[in-house]
Amino acid sequence: MSVLLVTVRDDEEFRKTDVECFARAGGFAPERFRLFDATTAIPMAPLLDGVDASIIGGSRYSVFEPMPHLAELVALVREAKIRHVPTLGVCFGAQLIAHAFGGEVIRDDVHEEYGTFDMRCAEDAWTDMLFADIPDVFPAQCAHHDRIAKLPPAAMLLASSARCGVQAFVMPGNDIYGFQFHPERSKANFVRVIERKAMDSAGGTALEAVRQSLRETPDAESLIAKFIDRV
Repeated sequence: MSVLLVTVRDDEEFRKTDVECFARAGGFAPERFRLFDATTAIPMAPLLDGVDASIIGGSRYSVFEPMPHLAELVALVREAKIRHVPTLGVCFGAQLIAHAFGGEVIRDDVHEEYGTFDMRCAEDAWTDMLFADIPDVFPAQCAHHDRIAKLPPAAMLLASSARCGVQAFVMPGNDIYGFQFHPERSKANFVRVIERKAMDSAGGTALEAVRQSLRETPDAESLIAKFIDRV
């Protein structure tokens, strides 16, 4: 299986961490990814040639502000839909998908989430191939102050949290998923990430409070492998 992993990181260490996390959660070696860094090169449609799925990860950028190659990233997501390439967007990636298909993404520092938060499945989530065997309430790692305020017209809500109304969604019939939370992050990985960043972008959130919130998140982490195996 060939999976395109698009990173949108201008920090090399963070890029490596993302690759390791997605590989661990997906259950295969990092070398099996076709890697592409969208901050240093222009994403084009041929990236999708010969791949079985694509994943777009997190980023410090926002889809409503100037950033490298935003128009090309939007075009890539739309091309994946046309080609029926199963696509998963995580955090920024989920916001990019929502933005590309008519949703709305906003900055919301008041309801930011840094740490482990409980996700609650939507009423019809059990009908989805990824969420059919996920508990109604499950913990997941979060790190965002932008959020999806309005889903694309064709999207179906899969999960929410108390602070964020859209934590997971799918575009039925297109195998396109968006997760606002980070299913690739384990508790141990999140500890290393927040220590390295010192939460300098967390809007004043105290590092120790975030650390104390962290829990194991096996159900959330299972979603990457389920996306690879089932979609």
